[in-house]
Amino acid sequence: MALLKKSLKIFALSLLLLFILLIGALAYVWMRPEVVINEKNVRWALQYAPDNLKISWDELGFKFESPDWSHKRIQVAAKNLCVSYAPLLHTCAPAISVDVAMAVTNWRPHLEQLREVTMDVSELTLNLPAKEETPEEPKSVLPDLKLPAFAELMPQQLDFNLIGSLRLSLKNIRVNFAEGAPLLAQAELTRLPGDQATELHFNLSAQAEQAGTFAAKAQANILLDLQKLVVNGTAQVTLPSLSIESPLSANWGRDLRAQAKPLIRYGKIKLNPAVDLHWSNKELNVTLGDIQLKNVWRKISLRLQDCAVKATLDSEKGYPAKAGLQCGLIVTPDKNRAGIKNVETLLSATLAAHTLGKGAAERLRIGGQAELSGANTFLQAQAKLDGEVEIKLQKPLKITAAKAGVEVHLRIPDFVIWKDLFESTPFAVPAPLHVLTGDVDLDVHAQLTDLESPLTADATAQTRLSSKNQRLFVKATADLETLGKVLRPQGLKVHSDVVLQDVHLQAPPLRLAVPPQVLPDKRFVMRKDLDIIEEENPYPTTKLPFELQWSVRVKTEKPVLISSNLLQSPVPIALDIQAQSDRKPQGKVMVQSFPFEFFRKKATVNNVDLIFHPDTVAPELSGKISYSNPEVNIRILLLGNTQRPIVNLESDPQLNQQQILSVLLFDKSLDELNEDEVNSTSNMSRAVSDGALGLFSLLFLSSTPIQSISYDPNSQSYTARMRLDDNTTFSMQSNMTEQRQFTLRRRLGGNWSVRTELSQEDDRADVVQTLLEWMRRF
Repeated sequence: MALLKKSLKIFALSLLLLFILLIGALAYVWMRPEVVINEKNVRWALQYAPDNLKISWDELGFKFESPDWSHKRIQVAAKNLCVSYAPLLHTCAPAISVDVAMAVTNWRPHLEQLREVTMDVSELTLNLPAKEETPEEPKSVLPDLKLPAFAELMPQQLDFNLIGSLRLSLKNIRVNFAEGAPLLAQAELTRLPGDQATELHFNLSAQAEQAGTFAAKAQANILLDLQKLVVNGTAQVTLPSLSIESPLSANWGRDLRAQAKPLIRYGKIKLNPAVDLHWSNKELNVTLGDIQLKNVWRKISLRLQDCAVKATLDSEKGYPAKAGLQCGLIVTPDKNRAGIKNVETLLSATLAAHTLGKGAAERLRIGGQAELSGANTFLQAQAKLDGEVEIKLQKPLKITAAKAGVEVHLRIPDFVIWKDLFESTPFAVPAPLHVLTGDVDLDVHAQLTDLESPLTADATAQTRLSSKNQRLFVKATADLETLGKVLRPQGLKVHSDVVLQDVHLQAPPLRLAVPPQVLPDKRFVMRKDLDIIEEENPYPTTKLPFELQWSVRVKTEKPVLISSNLLQSPVPIALDIQAQSDRKPQGKVMVQSFPFEFFRKKATVNNVDLIFHPDTVAPELSGKISYSNPEVNIRILLLGNTQRPIVNLESDPQLNQQQILSVLLFDKSLDELNEDEVNSTSNMSRAVSDGALGLFSLLFLSSTPIQSISYDPNSQSYTARMRLDDNTTFSMQSNMTEQRQFTLRRRLGGNWSVRTELSQEDDRADVVQTLLEWMRRF
């Protein structure tokens, strides 16, 4: 027992001695720190550093001052200090100076004052390794946008009175990435003298650049205390196609309030809006000043006015739980466009969001409405969107549910203004519609019930256009539906109904009495020439990337009227046509009764019907033209189809075909005709019987001063000769298929005449020849 007590006594005395030696060593180091902390000992300690850590310097000095035993001033100075930690880091500082005041209170050392920190870094290189792809645990992608007060992030025990001079200069910063160009940067931070000891006042300048990606510059004056951060400065960012330069003012206290007026250049677009930001742990609001987009299209300007986004943040997770948008849109046309004033519209939207489930089953449900409305003589518009969407919040994002409804109403109060707007463009309103005035309405409704259902939409358009001699009252409806699910549509199905309610159009002036020009108009391409062009330069075949099923029906509420200078009264046409993507058109085009001049005689077109059958190539033809005089009633019946029309001549009292033609051509009975007229009548009769002369040939010949008509039944070709004046005749010869010949002959005097001929065949080039003739009859 005595031995144990003696051993414990020796152990306690040893601990006491060790503690006294430790206290003595610490006191000695505190009083004489240069004995331990010096350049020689630092070099010795670096022998035990890792092999990839290299530290070198030209000069390294430590200076210690002791005003009394409880205070110590430490000064560290280094020249050309370089640190290399391969392969990640390499940096060199030509000069470093640190001046620190320490004190011991209640046997505890603490920082009394940071008198000076000066660091000039001439080189800093970081080599960032490629990011290793590691499987990530599912986590929500919702951003937490709650911004705490600045005081919550700032250590409140920090005493700014302890901080003295501070300057940090970083040059030649280079950050090397695993891929892409390196990032080059430099920065300088300097403390400025201030009146308030509780504030820190800094000046910051920095710039960065990555070749081919971006370049940025910033200059800021920073004021910092324990409760707020105030920044005033300028920033400039340049991208390959975009540049932004802006003054910036920000005050971060209990919340963040920032103002900027960036100058944005994007191509020829130049914007300079005012931006106001208010951000806290409860809300995030952004307000934009006027944004002017000049010459958006055809000298039309667009201005966004007083646009504001206000969002309320979720109290728990920080995402925008409620958000609202309001923005004025003003369209200003060119001043030279009379009648078009500013188009002012208002865009407003509201959103509400909340989360469902937790962990991997967490989802975000968003519901909202949007509305665009405005009215002007140029355009009256109103659009509404109401919908709801549900999104899985783990990567990859996935829409799990959705429903939406859209309503759009557009009205053009004055069609003339739009006609003037599109004049001299590829979308110019063609004649004769360019003289119409009135209004146009368009209503669109779309609906999505769920993701398993297709998207459906319907549209209604109504025109009420008219002029002195024309009207265009048309109502068109369309139904649209996606084939398959809305997120993976397989195609599109469209059906349209067009009702021509009241249509009266004026045809361009025509002159059938003048024969066509001998040389063909270059704007018209013959079929044979088109085949050659397509063989030499085949058009690329384009195929839609989805299936398109379409159908359309066009019908008239009352007959369409077509007026022409060739007709005494308009031509009434009734329509009822159906067409689909997978079958040929079917229905009727019916020309109804109207008076008509036929062979310079007053006749009546009783009807001309084109009947489209789904199982035939050419539409069926059925029509009747009537002519009556005191002696005979003549009926011209049109039968067959458009490819092979048949013309039958009937009369009451009954006459043969040659007798009917003698009445039509020369207004004489067959017994009163001379020899040339008899031959012409006989030839025309055979041509009509053989189908060589159709309806349109008869219409053309009926308006010309026919001298004679000859017909060759073997080749089924006819030749019609017409007198233009006393010395000029024109003749045309055709077999109505692939051969045509036009001849113009003019007598020069005596036995001399000049003749020009144009010969055309579908499989040969056109032949034009001019002959000087001498002719004498014996």
